[in-house]
Amino acid sequence: MEHIRTATEQFMRNLRHKGHAKADVGQALEQNLKSLLSKQEQLHIRRYTFKDTRVILHVDSSVWLFNLNLKKEKLLQQLNQNRQLETAVKEISLQLDIK
Repeated sequence: MEHIRTATEQFMRNLRHKGHAKADVGQALEQNLKSLLSKQEQLHIRRYTFKDTRVILHVDSSVWLFNLNLKKEKLLQQLNQNRQLETAVKEISLQLDIK
């Protein structure tokens, strides 16, 4: 019985550690993106989503979606030049997020 308890505790510790690592990567990506975007562009991004090697920017209007889409490749290059990130970002995706 003690063995199951020890294994469960170890599993939960590992799970928490992985969750923090993902949060740290997400925060680093968000900080890097914010440093590359103008204040005006930042105002129109409602949220950032990170999935593996993909970054999704949820934008509040079609005009800003178009403007950021023009800048997407340059942002991708600049993000990957920054060596703070452990994994390379392979894709930036933009989605319209109207509420």
